[in-house]
Amino acid sequence: LGSFTVFTGYSNMGKATVLNTVIAHCLSRGVPVCVASFETAPKPILRDGIARSLIGCSFEQFPGHPERRAAYDLIEQRLSVISNTLDDETDIDLDYYLELCRVAVVRHGAKFIILDPWNEIEHKRRRDEQETEYIGRALRQIKRFARQYDVAFWIVAHPTKPHEGSSKIPGLYDISGSANWANKPEYGL
Repeated sequence: LGSFTVFTGYSNMGKATVLNTVIAHCLSRGVPVCVASFETAPKPILRDGIARSLIGCSFEQFPGHPERRAAYDLIEQRLSVISNTLDDETDIDLDYYLELCRVAVVRHGAKFIILDPWNEIEHKRRRDEQETEYIGRALRQIKRFARQYDVAFWIVAHPTKPHEGSSKIPGLYDISGSANWANKPEYGL
């Protein structure tokens, strides 16, 4: 709690599987979670992925699994979702997003917050502010939020595209926009 983590990886490396497993672990232990899901539809994709992780079953076993309803109920009780799927025209900038997170913390007791992914919120840089300066300022604001509200705060940030033929696993310095992705968090995956 009170920490900031950055999570990165190329497409199809398993980020969603890891996140669903971590979220399921938290929910099953009574930890309320708030997820900003901007690339994955909350229902059914996000909900079903977390439910499968809660149950520990495969895609094939899931549709008729006897524990499915109980998993859905647990998700409904302990998971808050921030999404713009109902109104794609609404821009969610960092300040608005953090206000929605504050509501999830105060109203629903969220202790674990995930922004997935960083590039889907609207970024409003100040006049003459470089991207790296903005990212540094934004990440300080997020770290302050995590400490103030005593939550674990994770951001999924996409790395730059790998060079043709490269099989290198991306690190935090490979995330687009700034070395602050590697310098600011307490943890990185």
